[in-house]
Amino acid sequence: MFLTGIQITVYAGESAADYTDVVILSTTDMHGKCWNTNVLTGSSQGGSMLRVSSAVSQIREEYGEENVLLVDNGDLFQGTPVSQIQLLRCSSGESIDPPAMALCLKEIGYDAFVLGNHEFNYDWETMSAAYHWLEDNNVPVLAANACYDGTDAEHAAGENAFTPFQSMKMVYPVLEHLPFLLPVYWVHRLTQAMIRKPGKVIYQLTAAFQYRGK
Repeated sequence: MFLTGIQITVYAGESAADYTDVVILSTTDMHGKCWNTNVLTGSSQGGSMLRVSSAVSQIREEYGEENVLLVDNGDLFQGTPVSQIQLLRCSSGESIDPPAMALCLKEIGYDAFVLGNHEFNYDWETMSAAYHWLEDNNVPVLAANACYDGTDAEHAAGENAFTPFQSMKMVYPVLEHLPFLLPVYWVHRLTQAMIRKPGKVIYQLTAAFQYRGK
């Protein structure tokens, strides 16, 4: 599990008061780790969503929740009994509850979820239901390299199966007349954050940090 972040300072003027720090956070390869206990053995396990939640809460408190963008970078559901058994129960029709890891994204307040290769370990109908639940709970599901093959009547070959990117408008007091967009693109399992510069607003990468769960 990795929680990686970059801090960007956005300037709108000359004085020290005319800038805002923006933090972009990304988790990847969480593999079903909802909490820090292995339910089969009772032993502790690191790198869980509990630790992510604690770290993200601290960062939001320091920089302001409106200044933090949080994205999961895929390989979210596969990996632990807690996550996989729930998906199997959904697939068999035994449960209509949302998957545990989808609940984690909602409760922590992720801004987007990007598919990884292990999301395709499960059947399309089960995962589509999970993705629809995320979308309904304000977590956009993104993938730019998953396309229909044209064998069904509803979709053309090459048509995107998911939204390829999400534009997010973030407006700050110092920039209230100069809002900018943060589109998030999916390219070979790398989330790239790009800032479009309106007017003469400039930005500077001032720090990079990484949290690695054990």
